[in-house]
Amino acid sequence: MKKVNQLLFTFILLGSITDSSFGQRVVTGRVVEKETGKPIKEASIILKGTKIETVVNALGFFQLQIDSVDVITIKSPDYDSVDVRIPNVNSFKIELVKSSYSSSEFVVQENQKVYLDGFGFESDKANAKSYRVVVLHPTEPNKLLVKVFGINDVVKQIGTYSDNEIYTRDGFFTLFHSNGQKKEEGFYKDNSKVGKWIKWYKNGRLKEEGFYNDSKDRTQRFKVNNFYDSLGNKLVTDGNGVYITDEDEPLNYAKGQLENDLKTGKWIGYFTNGEVAFEEDYLNGKLVKGVSYDSLRKEYKYDKVFEDDRQSMESFYNSIAKNLKYPPAARNSLIQGKVVVHIVIDSQGKIIRSRIAKGLESSCDTEALRVVTKYDGKWRFGKERGQTISIKKTQSMYLPILFKLDY
Repeated sequence: MKKVNQLLFTFILLGSITDSSFGQRVVTGRVVEKETGKPIKEASIILKGTKIETVVNALGFFQLQIDSVDVITIKSPDYDSVDVRIPNVNSFKIELVKSSYSSSEFVVQENQKVYLDGFGFESDKANAKSYRVVVLHPTEPNKLLVKVFGINDVVKQIGTYSDNEIYTRDGFFTLFHSNGQKKEEGFYKDNSKVGKWIKWYKNGRLKEEGFYNDSKDRTQRFKVNNFYDSLGNKLVTDGNGVYITDEDEPLNYAKGQLENDLKTGKWIGYFTNGEVAFEEDYLNGKLVKGVSYDSLRKEYKYDKVFEDDRQSMESFYNSIAKNLKYPPAARNSLIQGKVVVHIVIDSQGKIIRSRIAKGLESSCDTEALRVVTKYDGKWRFGKERGQTISIKKTQSMYLPILFKLDY
C-alpha cells in the first residue's frame, strides 16, 4: 500500500480543576489549535470506561465532572483518539496528531472495486448500483476504511469497520447526498450510532446537531441540540424550539415543539401531497395518543408509534430451533458464537435471497444459510402508527443465528 504522508497538527487543551464534594471535581477545559489559536468545534470528551461524555461548544470549551476515574478520551473527526490522565494542576495541555491523509482523497483502481446491487450483495458491473473500495485504516490498527460510490462515481459513504466481512460499523462515518455534499457524520459503535452527529442539507447548509443515546425506544434515541431550516434560520437552540423531522415516503415531514430535547404538545405529520398523515400528542417526550390516516382518510388510533410483530419473529426462530443442527466439526472444536445472515424479502413476505454478512466458521455458516432458506413462512413487519406495515417492494434485513454449546 502506498505510504500515507503525515503532518502533525498540535492541539492544546487548556484546563482548570475545581474541587467538589465527595471527592468529585469538575474539569473545565478548552480545545484549540496550537498554530492559530482557533477553537476546535467538533471534539468529544469521554470519561474512559464509562458512558459519560460531553462535547466542546462553539468556542471549544467543555466541562466534565470526574471522581475516581481521571482518564479522559479525546475524539475529533479525522484525528487519532487519545487517552489522557488528568494531572492535578490548574492547567494542562494535550497534543493530538492528525494525518494529512484525507478519507475522501484516495485514488481508486478498477481492480479495487467490488460491485454491489441495491441490497448490498456482490454483483457484476452491469447490474450494480454502487461499488466499494476497502483499504487498511491508516490511523486505526486492525480496522478497515470502506468507501462506497454510486455507479456514477459520486461518493456515497466513507466509514470504519472492525471486521473483514464489512459488517460491523465501528468508528467515524461520513454519508453524502447524491450531489456529493455531506449529509451526516458521526461515530458508530457495534453498528449503532453513538455520541454527537451532525447533519447537513443538500445545499450544504448545516441542518442539525444532536446526540444518540442507548435508549431502547426508537423514538427517543436521537436528542436534538440545534436545528436549522434550509435557509439557515435557527429553529431549535439547546433542545428547545420548533423541530421538523424527515419522514419516509409516502410521508414528507412532521413538525412540532421540543422542550429540553423532548417532544411536547401537538405534532403533525404530512403526506407529500400536503394532506395530514398523522396527529400526535406528547407530554415530556412520551406519546399520549395518536391518530393516523391512510390514503382513503380512514382513521387509526394508537398509543405506540411502532409495534413489532412478535408472532412473525417467534415463528421464524421456532423454525430455526427445530431445524438447526450443530455441525459436528464445530461442536468437536468447541466453536460457538453468532452467524449473521443478510436476507432479502419480496412483497409477499418470502425470503428470496440470503448471504452470510458475518461468519463464524465454515460449517456453521453453511448450516445457518440452510435453515434460513428452509423457512417457508411469511414475514410481517408489525405496525407503525396503528397501520400494518405493508411491503410494497423487496426489503432486506439482518438475522442473527446463535450456535451455543450445552456443557
